[in-house]
Amino acid sequence: MSFFITLTIYIMYLCSFYKVIYN
Repeated sequence: MSFFITLTIYIMYLCSFYKVIYN
């Protein structure tokens, strides 16, 4: 459960970071 939440937060952070680089 905790791992899944951490993974979700990590994916969201990575997505945001990628979005900034892409733009």
